[in-house]
Amino acid sequence: MFESGWSWINGTSEEEKNPDEKDVTVSFARCFSSRDGEKALSYLKSITSGRCLSPEVNAEVLRHLEGQRCLVSHISMLIEKGKS
Repeated sequence: MFESGWSWINGTSEEEKNPDEKDVTVSFARCFSSRDGEKALSYLKSITSGRCLSPEVNAEVLRHLEGQRCLVSHISMLIEKGKS
């Protein structure tokens, strides 16, 4: 169901996207539109996008944080698509 966000890896075309994607985006928009949802998303952004690492951090920690940032960014994108 969520593979469409990674379709470029598998070479999947836009036409092959999951037909349930619209339902998922609307669900994300509804879930994060409440006051609690907005707080939760704000918290996720603060611990990912708003976080800086020291120059001495090892590659594994950096990769982990970048993965978290990617997920929060993907959630934000789903919310925006679901609103429209």
